[in-house]
Amino acid sequence: MSTTAKTYIEPGHTSIDRATPRKTPTGWQLDWSVRLHDGRIEQRRSKAKTKGEVRARARRKAEEMLASTSTEWTPRTPITTYIDKVTRPKIEKSSQLKDLSKRRYLASLNLVAAELKGYSVHDAMQFRVLERTLQAIANTHPGSVSSARTVLSTYIADALVRDGVIAGNPIRGARLDIRAQGKGEVDGRRTLTSEEYDTVVKHLLTRDTSGPLVQPKKGGARASTINAHARVTRLTLLQAVTGLRISEANRLRWAHVEDDGENIIINATRDIVKGRKGKEKGRYIPILREDVAEYLRTHREDEAHYVVGSPTTTASAWDATNADDKVPELYSQIADETGVEILRDLRSHSWRATLHGVYADVMDARTRANIFGHTEQIADEYYNDRANVEALIRATAQARTSADTPK
Repeated sequence: MSTTAKTYIEPGHTSIDRATPRKTPTGWQLDWSVRLHDGRIEQRRSKAKTKGEVRARARRKAEEMLASTSTEWTPRTPITTYIDKVTRPKIEKSSQLKDLSKRRYLASLNLVAAELKGYSVHDAMQFRVLERTLQAIANTHPGSVSSARTVLSTYIADALVRDGVIAGNPIRGARLDIRAQGKGEVDGRRTLTSEEYDTVVKHLLTRDTSGPLVQPKKGGARASTINAHARVTRLTLLQAVTGLRISEANRLRWAHVEDDGENIIINATRDIVKGRKGKEKGRYIPILREDVAEYLRTHREDEAHYVVGSPTTTASAWDATNADDKVPELYSQIADETGVEILRDLRSHSWRATLHGVYADVMDARTRANIFGHTEQIADEYYNDRANVEALIRATAQARTSADTPK
């Protein structure tokens, strides 16, 4: 059969009207093509005794083919319509997803929908369009790229394939060229401004942790579930003022919190800090905020107990992986309650970056590197970009002295 479609055929349309019937010994024949709703091209040949009848027969066949593959959705449907009517309800009603995952996916879905606004399904589901969409999200919300890809691939593209609207998922198993932001945002790092930082720390100090972080669907919450809310709040506060990693903060005991009545200094010993084996280096971290120092004094326990502790007892450390699982939900709730929206896209390692920027005006790179960790070079390269951070907090001379010459 010869190819009749030399020009592009829109989904749901045919080449019947522009194809030329050919005379045969027994009548007429017409070679024509139809593009189905999922984008596939099908070629057919119709035969009849007259020229008019051969076109009519071809049209009836095309209608049958299109009807058999028809759904409510076509490649020309606005992608945002499909997202609102199919994707969003599917995520919201999923019995396979936990509440935390639902919130994360729905937040990422909002980012995806904003980037794809104005596209049809057909145009949106092009590989380069999807790649550019994820790159745009990586630029503005680096912490959401992974969940955004899952939403695009599993909850949009795969669903469109099942609905017969597209032939395949263009990014399923594909390697995408997604790059982090350039200088000043190495590895997609982002930080809080000084005002945002102050707002969040004050919120953490006064946050009501008397109930669970997320209400259980049935029955009351167990004591350990409620305690986990208080633990992750204290963990976040500790990270926010020290720059410690989750694993480091969770290993911190009250014995490491040195208080002379005026200043509190965290003695992060070699067995606590993270580093290459054999090259770990302890450091002293002054608590530069009086409100946080007072909080630590108020909540101090036996020196052998952990500052954070597990949800069951502060006599044992909290597993870093389990602790990290609670962080996104807490950050999301804090964003809701304080309006510090950037928290939705940050993870626990971002506090170190924030501290380097917040104190850049009052501490040189070496001092910040000694206190918060990293080398002086990394402190300058990663964290001293003033386009992203407003370094407005004024540390006192006492804070500088404490940072340089810990007791």
